[in-house]
Amino acid sequence: MTIRANFPDPERLGGLGWARRTGGRLTSRERVRLLAAIALGQWENVLGRAKLALGRLPAGAANVDLETFTVPDSQLAWEAEQACAEQPAALVGHSYRTWLFGRALAAVDGANLDPETYRVTVDDAIEMGDRVVVLVRAFATIAGSDTEVNVIAATVYTVHDGQITCIEFYDTRAEALKAVELED
Repeated sequence: MTIRANFPDPERLGGLGWARRTGGRLTSRERVRLLAAIALGQWENVLGRAKLALGRLPAGAANVDLETFTVPDSQLAWEAEQACAEQPAALVGHSYRTWLFGRALAAVDGANLDPETYRVTVDDAIEMGDRVVVLVRAFATIAGSDTEVNVIAATVYTVHDGQITCIEFYDTRAEALKAVELED
């Protein structure tokens, strides 16, 4: 499975390039497109909130224990927080959101991983012009056992003018290497 995350085009409506080019003035057509997109987004938000108010939770979410989201009280967690304190606030916030989101997805899926054992290592980063292939390993232990889960995967980043413009996640390294026309 490949997941592709494209970053917004700076020339899109509302993008930096568009704002510089137009001075932020909308054409009649852009105004209609924007209002339609806002209305659709608001409608989807109302529907989602109504479902939650009526108790219609996504499958698996009803059984999630809020203790899942408690930061572990351990030496490892303390050291990780100390290391985070040396990073920019935006990176720290991103790290916490990523951890919470990952824990939420694991909880909804019923995966009972020990949060103390989860880690990711980068085995290699291969630069290919405007693309970078990052070969990673993710490890975790199933809570209450010695069974370790080991995922070997890859991510391809596309960079344009010093900005990441696309991220592609691959389940296997072979898929990622094929995407950039390299052999495994």
